Amino acid sequence: MKNYVFSPKMDKLPKEIIHYIFDYLEFYPRIRLSSTCRFMREQWYKHDHNEIFDINYVDHKHTIKAIQTIGKYVKCYIRSWNEFNTYDLSLYKNAYTLDLSYSRIYDVSLLNNVHTLIVTGTNIDDISMLNNVQILNITGCKHIANIPKLKNLRRLIMRFTNITDLSNLDGLNLLDISYTNVSDISMLKNVKTLYMKNCPNISQSQISEMKKYVKNLYIDKYWISSS
Repeated sequence: MKNYVFSPKMDKLPKEIIHYIFDYLEFYPRIRLSSTCRFMREQWYKHDHNEIFDINYVDHKHTIKAIQTIGKYVKCYIRSWNEFNTYDLSLYKNAYTLDLSYSRIYDVSLLNNVHTLIVTGTNIDDISMLNNVQILNITGCKHIANIPKLKNLRRLIMRFTNITDLSNLDGLNLLDISYTNVSDISMLKNVKTLYMKNCPNISQSQISEMKKYVKNLYIDKYWISSS
């Protein structure tokens, strides 16, 4: 009679052993392993929750596979620059963090489910469809005329923009209006942290008033706390 040796199932192994196995796998084998089931995807999240996937250094096909497989589990940070112009934005709609800085994009309507979106220096002019984005960086986006009410937005960086109307931005956890021509900040009393470096049109009286309400106020080189 033959003696059979039965190997334990992966999900029965101690988590430390599974994470030890991940350490020996290259990038693409990790993707293939994590695509087998939810359990393995969750283990990758617990093991590599700060994993960075950089499109400049990782094959494009493998990057897309990673997003499709573990996009909602792992922070996917994609440095696009100009070579991104050859790719289909819909392939990146499930990424956690997406950096499209200085790429020649004009339409971000497909990126509503991205958690953190960075579009520094691009020519986009409409962000009204980004209701699910929680962190948005539009530094240097000169074509955006105003900010609509985005219900899930928590942090906004809008340095070097032409935006002056801040009426829809009260209640954010963090707002950076540095290097803008904003002249009225009276509606920002519920913002928790406000950066306003080099805003020449904001009067000293407005700054004094905001000190009473904004928990952390950053003006030029100084932090001012209302508490």
